[in-house]
Amino acid sequence: MSHLARWPISPDALTVTGVTICAVSAVVVFFEYKAELLCFWLGAALFVVGSVLDILDGALARSSGKGTTFGAFLDSTTDRIGEACMLR
Repeated sequence: MSHLARWPISPDALTVTGVTICAVSAVVVFFEYKAELLCFWLGAALFVVGSVLDILDGALARSSGKGTTFGAFLDSTTDRIGEACMLR
């Protein structure tokens, strides 16, 4: 995991990027009625990418020593927001 510490992105930026991608995936799935299979699978793939970024933000914070109390709060809050977007 030490290679994560060399990433030029902050854990908070990774958190915000992940929740943004999860929100975009929810919008893509909403338009499933226009192109059923395309929107469903594209939305699912985007949600997986956003979720993986959410996993990596905590690992990045721990491995780089950039973990903060605000970052922990942001991460736990955006986790629920990302899930709520998909569940709408």
